Amino acid sequence: MRLKAIELNMIKYSDAADIQRQLHSQVAMGVLPNLLLLLQHPHIYTLGRRGVQNHILASSKILESLKVDVQQTDRGGQVTYHGPG
Repeated sequence: MRLKAIELNMIKYSDAADIQRQLHSQVAMGVLPNLLLLLQHPHIYTLGRRGVQNHILASSKILESLKVDVQQTDRGGQVTYHGPG
């Protein structure tokens, strides 16, 4: 199986999710080979379909002071942290 790696470096979570959706359809149709996206995000917590804001133990005031974003996503799970490194 062939695999192509694409380096996106630091990218906002929402921008990366948009790119993934676009690339997925092309990979599924066989237009593109299997892809591995290499990237990292600025500090963000994503809330999956079963996640709620109070699952994050830090207050919104603390998150704001640390410049940590919180975003609802259509993916599964509860809360996931994404960040540099």
